[in-house]
Amino acid sequence: MDVLEQARVQQAMVEEIRGKFPDVKFPNVRRENLYYGMPKKDNYLDGHQVLMGDEGKIFSFVSDSYTLVRNEVVANKVLKSLENFKQTPKVSFRFPNDGAKMVMRVDFETEFKKLNKVGDKISPAINVKNSYDKQWIMTIAYGAKELVCSNGMTVFKEDYKTKKKHIGHIINAEMLLEEGQDLFTTEITDFLDSFKVQIDKYKSWGELHIPSGMYQEEIKPQMPFTKKEFEKLEEMPIIGRKFNLQDLLKKEKVTLWEANRTMTQFITHEIESPTKAVAYEDSVAKELDKVYSQLIQ
Repeated sequence: MDVLEQARVQQAMVEEIRGKFPDVKFPNVRRENLYYGMPKKDNYLDGHQVLMGDEGKIFSFVSDSYTLVRNEVVANKVLKSLENFKQTPKVSFRFPNDGAKMVMRVDFETEFKKLNKVGDKISPAINVKNSYDKQWIMTIAYGAKELVCSNGMTVFKEDYKTKKKHIGHIINAEMLLEEGQDLFTTEITDFLDSFKVQIDKYKSWGELHIPSGMYQEEIKPQMPFTKKEFEKLEEMPIIGRKFNLQDLLKKEKVTLWEANRTMTQFITHEIESPTKAVAYEDSVAKELDKVYSQLIQ
């Protein structure tokens, strides 16, 4: 597929997705040549371009051979993979860092399952990421959405081990642009079919107690939170509970589930920067999965 054909296909996908989500303000992006001095025909920097958004926003600097994959193209491929599913998931978008990044959430809300005696509920969820600033490659991460209170407040729990990368050796930009190609159906089907295993895993998190020494000496130093954030996190009332993390720490009754629940609640509702929140989500998922592996040995 040549450059002009790529541009035509991408534009068609952009128009299709924007038509499906008229209320979502997808960031605009365009390529511009780089010049030294005044922009003239004979003084542009050969081989170098800039990805720009509206109002002169600079997303990143790229080579002229770089294949730009629009957010709408990524969204199109994910939605095409969901067309034959019986249930219609809820789809939402976030654009951190002034549109330089995208997080697309796909929530299978009809599949909420009761997790424990307390009544915690989780459902399958997918996070899809893409970026124009080159800090993220396109990724699709599978996890669970927890319903943390009756008014519909939720947090996302990523299962770090199921995180998949789809740009590079597995799926390249040209494959994303091929019309009609269904890329993710098999993986999403496998994920939904295996969600019962995920529920069993999270149930076991509620039975695994974290030794106080391990929490203070091993877990806290590996977490992304600052000292002030940790103080606020540990004193914060846990939604749906009559205690906070500090209460559990004093009684040495911190389970892996409650630690995860508290941290994800804090990230979702206390971290104002979307870019920072996404980075924190990734870090917490990765570190707590390591702790889980240690505790079940």
